[in-house]
Amino acid sequence: MPDKIQAKDIEQELKRLIAEATQIEPGLASRLDEMRRWIKDKKPGQLMSKRHVMDFLIELCVDARVWLDLQSLESETRQTCVDQMAPAEQYWYTDLFPRWFNEPDPKLSIWKQKLMAGEFDQEDKKLIDSLCNRIDERQGSSWACYILDLSMATDLIASGTLKQTLCVQLTTLSDRLSVDKKVRWELTLRYWKIQRALFVSFNPKRDRTVLENRLLQESDHLPASCYTEIEI
Repeated sequence: MPDKIQAKDIEQELKRLIAEATQIEPGLASRLDEMRRWIKDKKPGQLMSKRHVMDFLIELCVDARVWLDLQSLESETRQTCVDQMAPAEQYWYTDLFPRWFNEPDPKLSIWKQKLMAGEFDQEDKKLIDSLCNRIDERQGSSWACYILDLSMATDLIASGTLKQTLCVQLTTLSDRLSVDKKVRWELTLRYWKIQRALFVSFNPKRDRTVLENRLLQESDHLPASCYTEIEI
């Protein structure tokens, strides 16, 4: 698969993946076909103007290709490949991604509409990218993608030196103002059977190293099952 799929090729790429997935995993084929039908009437120029739609579709195609390639391997070889993945990546491909395409997604129709209407604003993307880069540089691992953010109330998956994955939701709201958001966050996590998660309310004026250090610390030391809230 090319590193950057063009708008004119995206529907054909989805069709190729659907054909392959139909023989291996009908749930993935069905979800991919839902995305194909979502964009089938859009001309390449229209899709090119929808940056978040294209970025999401490219992510989805890459994820589907990786997952299908893993399934094509003998079990022992597949396990070797999975073991070589960083913990956050492994958690995504072996757990959360297949769970997403095999289960109904209550938020999917809403965020598809927002993406297509250009109403999605990743205002915290620079922060998340910076955190992911620093976590990786410090021998941890991280993962961030559209599905985590839009469907699973997770800005990033982080793991530290103990390689235990933690789903992290960030907000700059004070605790007083973010009660509703925390309730929705926990309900979403429970729906997706995410058992280990952290809700962080932080002051954006603070040094980001403090946030980065805390995420690595919590990923190592929080219990195996928790929905923990902290303020930084």
